[in-house]
Amino acid sequence: MNTTTWSRALITPLDQTWAQLRLHAVHLLLVPPMALVGVTFLHELAHAAMVWALGGTVTAFSVLPGEGSLGHIQYLLPDPALSPLVAAGPTLLWAGLMALTAGLSLWRWPPVVGAGLFWWGYAVPLGDILWHAVPYLSARGENDLNHAMGPPTLDVCLFWCVCLLGAFGLGAVAFWRLYGAHRPPGWMLLCAGALSALVALVTFGL
Repeated sequence: MNTTTWSRALITPLDQTWAQLRLHAVHLLLVPPMALVGVTFLHELAHAAMVWALGGTVTAFSVLPGEGSLGHIQYLLPDPALSPLVAAGPTLLWAGLMALTAGLSLWRWPPVVGAGLFWWGYAVPLGDILWHAVPYLSARGENDLNHAMGPPTLDVCLFWCVCLLGAFGLGAVAFWRLYGAHRPPGWMLLCAGALSALVALVTFGL
């Protein structure tokens, strides 16, 4: 391989990386505040909205980490048997937002808008669902899904596997359409997938 070929092999990935950084600059700036507070706020707000929809009262609302959670609410319901619906609130919110984003992908958007729609309307919601689904399905502690669906029996696990496979498939279509010609190259997607898998292994001890 001559010098020119080596230069092209190096410059092309650098150019691709720079193009993706420019495309996602705004979203990267939003990651720290959203990761620390924003996603937790929306998660807890979904719980609260379900409480209000069921005629209950929210007595405490926090987005500060503590006691094994990133945030929490306290509430009173007219019928305590409805509490599984409150626990399912965030999952229903995220699933609805993902469905909306998939619908919006039917239209063409400017590159920055399309990337933002996929990032915040699909990837982040799916990430929060996985944050709870992985430990739930692997029986590594209790979270909202335990309270919403009970223990992870075989039929529940099969249901979740089908739903997650469908979510990844729909996400791939939404990703393809929202990014259009500005999609990240294959090597970058492979690196992102490997990094996500590593983070999951470290975080959940799988």
